[in-house]
Amino acid sequence: MSEKPDLKKFDLVPIETAITPKDGYVCMVNYWWEVWDGHLLAYHNGRNDLYSPQCNKNIAVTKRLKHDACDVAFIPVVYWRQRV
Repeated sequence: MSEKPDLKKFDLVPIETAITPKDGYVCMVNYWWEVWDGHLLAYHNGRNDLYSPQCNKNIAVTKRLKHDACDVAFIPVVYWRQRV
């Protein structure tokens, strides 16, 4: 396992939690995700009015934007909580 990146503005969501269906969550299909140590990354701005999953349909975009210590993984189905 690589050293944890500086992720002060990110939440880490366990992959096992994210692939489990939940009522009221958005189903995201066929995305490439930024992953660290079995967790998906979600950007937040500290005020709960922005909570952005770090993923993209295009692997090249995800690879270009990922943190150095993180990996990129294709995950067919993720259930994602929306914050407003």
